[in-house]
Amino acid sequence: MRLFFAVEIPQELKKKISLWVEEIQQGCPQANLSWVAPQNYHLTLAFLGESPQSQLETLQGASQAAAGIAAIDASLEGLGIFPALLRPRVLWIGLPQGAGDIRTISANLALFLKNTGVSFDKKPFSPHLTVGRFRGHPNPKTISLLRGYLERPDPVLGHWAIESFSLMESRLRGGAPPVYNTLARFPLGS
Repeated sequence: MRLFFAVEIPQELKKKISLWVEEIQQGCPQANLSWVAPQNYHLTLAFLGESPQSQLETLQGASQAAAGIAAIDASLEGLGIFPALLRPRVLWIGLPQGAGDIRTISANLALFLKNTGVSFDKKPFSPHLTVGRFRGHPNPKTISLLRGYLERPDPVLGHWAIESFSLMESRLRGGAPPVYNTLARFPLGS
């Protein structure tokens, strides 16, 4: 099972994100990006990768990662690139409001996973929503077009109250977008 913890995005917000991403796709048709399917938009908190089904019971204890954290008022806005415009790998939308609490939950999850001996990706955490992954280096024209999007005033795509996080399974399907299934939901403040 390919597993990760994430904050799920409400449907109405996914629609707004999708419309903005379509504008970027039309403005940068040669971007050489693999775009994330709108139904798969989420905020990853911790990526576990391939995990045995026997760990599912242990992972139910992840609810402690949100202990003492009430619903989070969050917003999605702005466009960014990891690691840098001239070496792009990921195109993302930022989470300026609510990022502190999301970082806390991610750090608490990392501690929980470490203490329970569950393997996970230990890359530094930065709250973001991935909308595309670069397949190779973009040409100079595409870099110039992307720079234009990065320099625009950040549109606020929406606000919402994050009331839970989820344990998700990702089923890869060859060239098709993966299918994500919610295996467990953990309310905040529990």
